Amino acid sequence: MMGMMGMQMNPLLHKLTPQHIDKILDLASDDNKLNHSDKRHSRWIAVGTVAGVLVFILTVIYICFTYNHPEMVRDVLSTIGFILGGIGIAQLLGKKQPS
Repeated sequence: MMGMMGMQMNPLLHKLTPQHIDKILDLASDDNKLNHSDKRHSRWIAVGTVAGVLVFILTVIYICFTYNHPEMVRDVLSTIGFILGGIGIAQLLGKKQPS
């Protein structure tokens, strides 16, 4: 007996008007615009972060050479390599990076 009932329609479906559909489409369009804006903003944050890190690294290297500690350059570069390697391995394994 249960198998003969079939699928029931949503009771609100017959109340849906063209104005409702237009409103849903407008909301979807606004959501798409916001997503595009968020992606663009995220790219600028990423570029700014990379630029800041590069400036910091170059400043540390410059200070190391200025004060005659070139061995520290190797330590700084190896630390950066370890950090970037850990991020790369995390991406390969599909793990979420800590934020």
